[in-house]
Amino acid sequence: MSIEPVPGSFLAKILDEFGLQWTHLAVFSGLIFSSFGLDKYLNTGAWIVSSIAAFAVAFLFRRDISGNFSLIALSSILLCSCLIALGVIYANQNPGGLLPFVAGNKLLATVYLSFSTTLPLAICILSYRHREELFGASLPTEIRKAVKENIVELAFYKRNQKYEFVVKEVTTSHVVVHSTLSYTVFNRTSTKKDLTFSLTPMRDRVKYTGARIDGRDLDVENPAYRTELGLQIPWVLPPGKGVPVKLEAVVWYRLSDSDLLASYLPTTDFELIIENPFPDLRIAVECLFRSAIQPTQKNNRRRYRAIGGTVPYQGFKLDWFPR
Repeated sequence: MSIEPVPGSFLAKILDEFGLQWTHLAVFSGLIFSSFGLDKYLNTGAWIVSSIAAFAVAFLFRRDISGNFSLIALSSILLCSCLIALGVIYANQNPGGLLPFVAGNKLLATVYLSFSTTLPLAICILSYRHREELFGASLPTEIRKAVKENIVELAFYKRNQKYEFVVKEVTTSHVVVHSTLSYTVFNRTSTKKDLTFSLTPMRDRVKYTGARIDGRDLDVENPAYRTELGLQIPWVLPPGKGVPVKLEAVVWYRLSDSDLLASYLPTTDFELIIENPFPDLRIAVECLFRSAIQPTQKNNRRRYRAIGGTVPYQGFKLDWFPR
């Protein structure tokens, strides 16, 4: 039976979290062991394998490691010191003392020492990267907590979110708009999750014209889907899967009015299409993103697209009024 090599992505996913490659560990370990004559007491191969195992353990609990680097560093130093001290105490209880015990139990000593030093180091690296890359060192605790709860620990995210805002009629008192919201929502957890799909224009006169979820056309007149807020459809999302959603409505807005088109979940991209064939109606768009988005225009159709990822409650604010 031939031995299959471990796929590169298997180790890469773990070690990349720490900014490392397995070749870095091999070269660095070999250099240190040969330079200081440690290969007399320790096994280089076992050291590398044990180090990767320690990184893997830290990787499994990476979501639970605090971004408080000072506290984590102090705790890691204490953990490393305690583990090494326990090992030294145990070895000194054997005849001959520490070095003869290590030389006679080379594999065991290597695995224990490697794990005792690499695991605290891995925890420190994750804490530092967690603080610097995700939250930033200067953010207050309250904001770091909000980011963690509303983005990092959120079970869902969206792809290909698109609003289509098509003006169908303009009267002396109202603007009639056909509104379409579509996206694919993903459950990124390993368990089934409940989610409600909503289209809530919050206007006195609304006619819901379509709801298609995961390839199924639903009855928008079903009382179970109608609430005082609008159309709300409960759904169970399977683990690790994406569900395509499309909701449509005709909305009677006031002649001079506004609306906020946003997402309550993080999205990879966000598109807005405005179609306005009425030259006497002006529609102004405010992009609620850090970076300005330049629209593309073709005839009466304007297209805005944010492709760098968005966080909850970002989107577009529309204001319209007669010229």
